[in-house]
Amino acid sequence: MKIITVSRQFGSGGRELGRKLAEKLGFDYYDQEIIKMIANNKELDADYVEKTLEEGGWQTAPLSYGCSLDGVVAVQNIQTDIIAEEQRVLDEIARLGRDCVVVGRNADAFLCQEQLLKIFVCATINSRVDRCMKHLRPEEKNLTRKKMERKIRKVDRNRVRTAEFFSESGWGNPENYNVVVNTTGWEIDELSSVVAEFSNKWFDKTEKKQ
Repeated sequence: MKIITVSRQFGSGGRELGRKLAEKLGFDYYDQEIIKMIANNKELDADYVEKTLEEGGWQTAPLSYGCSLDGVVAVQNIQTDIIAEEQRVLDEIARLGRDCVVVGRNADAFLCQEQLLKIFVCATINSRVDRCMKHLRPEEKNLTRKKMERKIRKVDRNRVRTAEFFSESGWGNPENYNVVVNTTGWEIDELSSVVAEFSNKWFDKTEKKQ
């Protein structure tokens, strides 16, 4: 079984790259599907699950949550349970034995298969702001470029903290990945073809070593 994990800076196009990479390789693709599986299994709102995993809200007690210590503990238990369920869902995906691409979801820290190709996707801040401004959600239509840049940097900081919680290796540290892809100035579809070719060669080389 071959698994590719895609970690990415916010706005770098990593999600699109992962999806196109899966299409070109004929691999299964997991991203929001993992959130939906966790939400269904735990009977929670999918938006709450995604926010918890993305923003690392489980790391500290929500001080604004009422005035009861019991309430704080209850929320922390729910958040910890989400993390445990994420691990179970990823393990379940691995047990299927199907080649796949997993975008985000701490998969590079949770999955330990020998044939695990870890990709990190990055881009310049201007390129990421440009990309995000082109894909504004309805509720974001009033965001200026300056506000979007602040949002991008905040999301990246949260991802750093989340990665540190699960692994001693630093998020975005090139030494922790098999390949780092800078999408600046590239069309994602064109770039995904190059990454797909590299992936095939990487897996072939890994198989020969076994």
